[in-house]
Amino acid sequence: MEWVVFRQLLVYNGNAINRLNISEGGKMKMSRPFVFPDPDDRSKNNPGVIVNSEQVIGLYNQYNKDGDDVQKVTNTVKEWFTNEAIQNQGWDEAKFIGNQCILENKLLEKQ
Repeated sequence: MEWVVFRQLLVYNGNAINRLNISEGGKMKMSRPFVFPDPDDRSKNNPGVIVNSEQVIGLYNQYNKDGDDVQKVTNTVKEWFTNEAIQNQGWDEAKFIGNQCILENKLLEKQ
């Protein structure tokens, strides 16, 4: 088994801070952008998904490029994330428990 050690470097590109992963050999790779979970990827037996705080913050910072990047899940971030999930991404319910959000697709329950 081969282990690769990565370090993260934050780089400001004029609009946003991007994370670069730096391997032991010094090669840099751009981190993938955060992707909002798709409600159509859910099933009747698995109608929801938990979005962790890193994903919530990453999505907020990606979608709100005009503002300052946030480091914590604040009430403003929670409100934006809930509205984005329900109004624009097709989720039926978004509920925060601490800094994590549970997204649920209730349409599957009716089938």
